[in-house]
Amino acid sequence: MNERILRRIDDTNAVPSIPNVVRHLLEVTAEPDYKLSNVVQVLSTDAGITTDVVRLANSSLYGGTSKIATLDTAITRLGIKRIRQLVIARSLVSNLQTSQSQLIDESYFWRRSLGTAVMAAHFADAGKGVGRDTAFLAGLLSDVGVVILARAIPDEYREVAALYTPRSEGDFCAHERTLGLSHAEVSAMALERWSLSRDLVLAVRHHHDLNFEDESAPGAAVRLALLVNGAGEVATCLCEASEPEHIREVCTKAMKTVGLETSDLPPILRRVEPEIDELANVLRLDIIPSKVYALIAESVSEQLTSASS
Repeated sequence: MNERILRRIDDTNAVPSIPNVVRHLLEVTAEPDYKLSNVVQVLSTDAGITTDVVRLANSSLYGGTSKIATLDTAITRLGIKRIRQLVIARSLVSNLQTSQSQLIDESYFWRRSLGTAVMAAHFADAGKGVGRDTAFLAGLLSDVGVVILARAIPDEYREVAALYTPRSEGDFCAHERTLGLSHAEVSAMALERWSLSRDLVLAVRHHHDLNFEDESAPGAAVRLALLVNGAGEVATCLCEASEPEHIREVCTKAMKTVGLETSDLPPILRRVEPEIDELANVLRLDIIPSKVYALIAESVSEQLTSASS
């Protein structure tokens, strides 16, 4: 990796630091005999996180049929693993928003990231060997390196960032490689500094590498990397008014990468849009109005349905 750019990232503090509430939560839940009361005590120190945990527990995403109002009940419904994922995601998202570079369209970035996260979660549900929550977090945070690089080296990254837009012409990853450091590597570095799991870090680092094979890497990391790659390709289609033939080609290739049938995708797409909107609301993200993308998602479904009939 380019050592000069790494030093610049550190000098500009472009990688968000881990908030105390997140650090304490990870420390408490790392203990094998931790108590629910300890988790409640940690999360209660941040009113915003407390509110968001309760809101998420009441959302349709997690089958909230009866309304709950207390933090301990919300934790019980969601489970501690999901709580960790939410708190990490919310904190990192909040920090990235405050450091968003003018080079990156924030609404497009988060729409694409949320789309990747939701698609990855559904792909994990449909496949085997990857947990839904891990897939969601990997998808959501796979491109954070784009924002970090745009903030740390704006002059050098300007031309590359111009390709991180709807229907841009040119190979974003190829242009990025000329810098000697990719957004995937920087994303992984950020997640590593946040003490996230090795599988997740490895998968994010290699999510653009379809030939990712490493004897030292667990099979779960390889599967997760391919899953995030496929989810990202489909999510990008949902953010762009692409031609029908292009949509069909991208989605067919993505499903092959993920290891699922193309026919599995249309029913997933019909559920994605409301989940993106609800998550954007929970994470307080300003994204492009959903009606535009609902129409594109329906177009994708029609194209794939007609192709398989």
